[in-house]
Amino acid sequence: MDGGIDLSPEEINGPKYLEPLERWQPAFLESCRADSYGLMDLLKMLDNRKFPRGERFKVLDLVNEPGFRAASKPDEFGLWLDEEVEPADIDQTVYDKPSGVLGFRLFSNPDFNEEARKKWNGDRFLNDPTYCKLIGPYRVGVACGSCHRSKSD
Repeated sequence: MDGGIDLSPEEINGPKYLEPLERWQPAFLESCRADSYGLMDLLKMLDNRKFPRGERFKVLDLVNEPGFRAASKPDEFGLWLDEEVEPADIDQTVYDKPSGVLGFRLFSNPDFNEEARKKWNGDRFLNDPTYCKLIGPYRVGVACGSCHRSKSD
């Protein structure tokens, strides 16, 4: 496909080709977030307080995922993330969790240990620009479809 290695037809068609990208990419984006002092923070973008669900498309050109609604309460980490109307029977220890925005997925952050949990504050994370060099509870993964979601792209 890219001249680098020979791929089987199944690998060219998707899962085996994309899986390595999907696994390392959230860690890469997390390092971008930390190194940019919060300038490129996808988790803030998913919080309903910063960008309300009803305004995402107008402001960010993001498409809300069907089957979700705006958060009615903060999650266990104080983030106001979209809630599934009827949670799917999917093993989140394997697939992690959907974000409520097409093309974005929330992955548990393996670096979010007890020490990081003690320092975490959801309100400060969203509102205090000096609070950006911290370890958050999630890493955000981005699928190609987050941008390439129509034939006009």
